[in-house]
Amino acid sequence: MSLDDLVDLCRSWRLVECAVIESLEPERCAFSFVEEMIEAREYLAAGAPTSDKLMAEVEIHQAIVQLSASERLNGFMLRLTNELQLVLPLINSASHFNHFFLARHRGIFELLREGRKEESKVLIDSCLVDLHRQLVRLYRKSISNSEPFQRGHRSGDDLGARNG
Repeated sequence: MSLDDLVDLCRSWRLVECAVIESLEPERCAFSFVEEMIEAREYLAAGAPTSDKLMAEVEIHQAIVQLSASERLNGFMLRLTNELQLVLPLINSASHFNHFFLARHRGIFELLREGRKEESKVLIDSCLVDLHRQLVRLYRKSISNSEPFQRGHRSGDDLGARNG
């Protein structure tokens, strides 16, 4: 996977998840699955390998998309996750995945459960921008000694551009 591919994957992930949040009807959602994912991530925070922590991070976001009850969106997120798993073995710096995201997940979850979609969307967008920047930075670091054709051309800075 090239850096361009990772940036595109992150952008696609962010667009889908923010659109899902925007379209949710919180009063009709079963939030228990999302809460279970957050609790699992909190459990892993203590000492799991970074790839496990990152996969748990991704699973929380998959759970949010599953709230849409759309097989197409779930399938799309599954494909993105499968692509992301190509990158995970290269990211092995545990210090980059910490309690910073855990507090935000809990906040996003509470806002969703309370039906405060706009606030939740802003928080999830910010969380995803930060997560994706970390992924791009760690991936760039991991491929810094690889062949130029594998690196791609983007800087990853365009991840912060806000959705209209």
